[in-house]
Amino acid sequence: GGCWEKITTGLDLRWLTDFDLDPRDSRAIYLAACDDPGRRLKESGLYKTLDGGNTWNRLTRKSSTHFSATISPRNPDWVYLTMAYNDAQTPPLWLSRDAGATWTPFEDYPFCSAHRVAFHPADPEVIYVTTYGASVWKGPAEP
Repeated sequence: GGCWEKITTGLDLRWLTDFDLDPRDSRAIYLAACDDPGRRLKESGLYKTLDGGNTWNRLTRKSSTHFSATISPRNPDWVYLTMAYNDAQTPPLWLSRDAGATWTPFEDYPFCSAHRVAFHPADPEVIYVTTYGASVWKGPAEP
């Protein structure tokens, strides 16, 4: 562990689920988190640092079960946000076109859970979304 550095020291989170790095600047990191399993602490959401983890801001909290943040390889300002099963609190798939400032839900996404987003290698209009309980879905890259 001598060469490892904890970059979330400023965050008191218990259930981190996923992260992604901005390809233009590795100090810009998006981090997804869920509430603790007992849901006593309301710490879920999507967090972002611009300084490699020294300071963090929560960009949004849509439910208690944020799962991942995925940056589009074609447009790094586009960030996809997913949520695991969330008791129908909110759509489980969202897109920000402005690096996390505002969010648009995928209202027609057909399942209650979304985990990770992958990108079609030849068609920028298509994404794939893995789930917990309903396999993989292929759909439009924008809501």
